[in-house]
Amino acid sequence: MPDTVVIGSGPGGYVAAIRCAEFGHSVAVVEMGDIGGVCTNTGCIPTKTMLESARLVREIKRGARHGITVSNLKIDFTKIMKRKESVVSRNSKGIQYLLDENKVETIRGKAFIVDPNHVRVETEDGSRELEAKYIIIATGSKERQLPNIQMDGDRILGSEQMLTINELPSSLLIIGGGAIGVEFAQVFTSFGTKVTIIELMDRILPMEDPSIGKVLARVLKRLHVDIFTGSKVESLETTSSGVLANISGESDFKIEAEKVLLSVGRVPAIDEDVIGKDVLHDNRGIKVNEEMQTSVPNIYAIGDVTGKVMLAHVASQQAEVAANNICGIESKMDYTMVPSCIYTSPEVASFGMGQEDAEERYGDVIVGEFPLVRSGRARTSGETEGFAKIIMRSDTEEILGAQIVAPRATDMVQILLLAKEKRVPISDIAKIIYPHPTFIEIIREAALEMKKKEKCRQDKKNKQ
Repeated sequence: MPDTVVIGSGPGGYVAAIRCAEFGHSVAVVEMGDIGGVCTNTGCIPTKTMLESARLVREIKRGARHGITVSNLKIDFTKIMKRKESVVSRNSKGIQYLLDENKVETIRGKAFIVDPNHVRVETEDGSRELEAKYIIIATGSKERQLPNIQMDGDRILGSEQMLTINELPSSLLIIGGGAIGVEFAQVFTSFGTKVTIIELMDRILPMEDPSIGKVLARVLKRLHVDIFTGSKVESLETTSSGVLANISGESDFKIEAEKVLLSVGRVPAIDEDVIGKDVLHDNRGIKVNEEMQTSVPNIYAIGDVTGKVMLAHVASQQAEVAANNICGIESKMDYTMVPSCIYTSPEVASFGMGQEDAEERYGDVIVGEFPLVRSGRARTSGETEGFAKIIMRSDTEEILGAQIVAPRATDMVQILLLAKEKRVPISDIAKIIYPHPTFIEIIREAALEMKKKEKCRQDKKNKQ
């Protein structure tokens, strides 16, 4: 019998399983779907694969600016989707290989926690009971639905269903302008679909700093995406050619589209039959402490099912914390250092506080911002939409947050995360010799801007 049973094989589950195995535990992973969970099969990996195909289409179309003209550009959507499936398959097999390499037993079926030390698994071949010292729940999340809108799997789809369509729609209405919505918008408008976004809040990407939403709105509108903010889809009517949406906002109007994508976030996938009666939870997720322990001491929960921060890299970090604690190494989660990433072109990466929140909380903050259009590397590539912004407390020089909108922003943000973690002064960030010309120079320029502002502020104080 295994020492540890992990329920779910997503970026939380498989990392936890491997980590426990590395500590010498015998481990079993129970998975009712495909190995790798949502992230690998119907989330991060397939969407980023399609985004890369869409980026290539836009690059080819922009070739004329460089004196390179491609005539009769043809988009074979079937091949695009086949490539996506191939990438997903290779990633899933890679995870299975890692599990096997670490001698983790993989059991296909649905798990049910019988009591704190027993898990029943219903497989195609029948029922099996596992006894374990520890149980880790990593069942992930599911798509949020709206009471007035029902997915039908044909015309009205969720993001996971959208990744399985066989034909490119002529038009697409996206309900929700968050990260998933804007990524799908850029994918399908690049392939030639007429895309419209309806967002209830007053801007797209409402969870990000307002300056980010402004840049992405400009980029998407340039790609002929229609965006209606402060608007709500009241109802949908299926027609012979698609779906008719009744929308309210500053004025009421109707939009017809071949397909509708419902993209309004995700909720923890909590099945009370699976987690048992003793694990405390509510509609926001399973209750856990900083060590990822549930209300039952030897049962842990990680990833989206906890409802903390629904990101794959957070799930993986929670997995490390849970596995460490199970194996006798004290470890706690720290959510102040979580980067948020959006893989549009330009990419978006941020962490900590936005400018408005920082000013509201601390009053006096110093902001260093550098526009991408002033970057030599950006001019060479023709990708000049974006900026780097760093926010710092004026009294302690503590980095409160940062936002980067630029190509490869998701790779660049780590230097600022490391600076915050190690309490590196802004002056030291500016001191580093950066390669030229590169996109990452915008971070140095933003840091230099902060130094100038800080000096001006100090000079004013000295004169008073």
